[in-house]
Amino acid sequence: MAEVSITVCDMCGQLGRSTARYGITQRRRTVQFDLCEQHAAPLERVLDSKRPDDGSWRRFEGMLRTFEEIEEQKHRRADES
Repeated sequence: MAEVSITVCDMCGQLGRSTARYGITQRRRTVQFDLCEQHAAPLERVLDSKRPDDGSWRRFEGMLRTFEEIEEQKHRRADES
């Protein structure tokens, strides 16, 4: 017996539109969507955009800390007080 599978856009559900699967992860949760070109356009713009070359990204990267580093910093500040 043959089986046919049709994937439609999760937003509009229209048949006859090609779709692509996108995964969005926030914290430890991942959600997957099948989107047509029209509904995927906002995500594609984000994916196609380049990181700013004005140094702002490097400033942001310097702000990233592990939980352990944050706790250590809190203890140092408490000791200084």
